[in-house]
Formats: sequence, C-alpha cells, structure tokens
Amino acid sequence: MNQQDDNSAKTTGDTLKQDAAYPKLAKKASDGRYCYVVQRRLSLYITIYCVRKGISANVATGIDMLLAILAAWSLSQGFYLFGVILIQLFGLWSCVDGEIARLSKSPVSSVIFMTL
Repeated sequence: MNQQDDNSAKTTGDTLKQDAAYPKLAKKASDGRYCYVVQRRLSLYITIYCVRKGISANVATGIDMLLAILAAWSLSQGFYLFGVILIQLFGLWSCVDGEIARLSKSPVSSVIFMTL
C-alpha cells in the first residue's frame, strides 16, 4: 500500500466518524442535500467549539436571529453579496443552535420559541 492509499484510508475513516456523529446532532429527515453536505459538516465544528466554551443554545439562537436581521437589512439596502453571505451564515447557525441544545441536553422550548 502506498502513501496515497494511506491518505485516502484516513480520509475515509474521518468521513465515517463524522457520518456516525451526524444522526445524533441533526434531524436528517428535515435536512436537504445542501444542509447535509455543507452546513451540517461545518456546523459540527462550530457546535463543538461553542459547547466547550459554554455558549448556550439561547445565545446561538440570538446570533442566528441577528444574522437573519443583518441579512435582510443588507439585501434591502442593495448589498447583495454581503446579504447572500449572511444568509449562508444564518443557515449555518440555524444548525448550530439545535445541535448545541441536543448536545447540552438543554430545554429546547426557549430555542424553538425564539426561532419562531
């Protein structure tokens, strides 16, 4: 087995570990393909960082709402590229707040209420 085969085996192993963690953090039935392939894979790292730093699901939801408001304002003012970037960050943080709630086993009723 050469070096390239070793690297691909490690990459496959890392992917399998991430895939194994995915069902515990996400609601796969409600995630679209983009959310599964892009957002959930990125949000996993942000979620773990936030949990280690003690950031609650409510704070993550607040950040999520702030990003949504900034995205709407940016688009209304004609800053389309900035607005689209903020929309992507909003989608990412939408994943993070639920994942934090599931990992920290915090009550989700306040998170759901603030998201609505």
